[in-house]
Amino acid sequence: MNKYLPLTAAALIGTVTPAVAKEASAGRIYTIHFNSFCDGMTFHRTQAPPIASGEHLNLDCAGGTAPVMGTVKKSEFLLFETASPSTQFAYAIHKPIRNGGEWDLWVCFSGTTCFSGGGGTYGLGCCDARESGVPIKSRVAEIIARRKAAQR
Repeated sequence: MNKYLPLTAAALIGTVTPAVAKEASAGRIYTIHFNSFCDGMTFHRTQAPPIASGEHLNLDCAGGTAPVMGTVKKSEFLLFETASPSTQFAYAIHKPIRNGGEWDLWVCFSGTTCFSGGGGTYGLGCCDARESGVPIKSRVAEIIARRKAAQR
């Protein structure tokens, strides 16, 4: 993972106004759910500037949301979410956007250290009650705890 990725994300999130995030999309609005988790995302590509914006849906399995913003590449949407003042999540939602598509998660600390937080498949639509009652953030917290324990 490129060490500049979190810095770029911070710059994007810090400079784009809410008005841009609410701007009409240049294309489709996508809504997905992360298979095996209770949460998902809705996102689209804005017209100008050409960035992706949206929301992490049901992030606490109780309906909570968080803004996501990022870039659009030929092969993926790369969406960033600020999890805490020093932690950022980068979701790579691979194209084409379809049932059974793949996603990856990168967890970044303090803009310098990133590691894989896992991934999986996604489905269209959001947040199927039949899926696990575990949000992605809880799973990442478990991974971080294991990494810290291994460093001791």
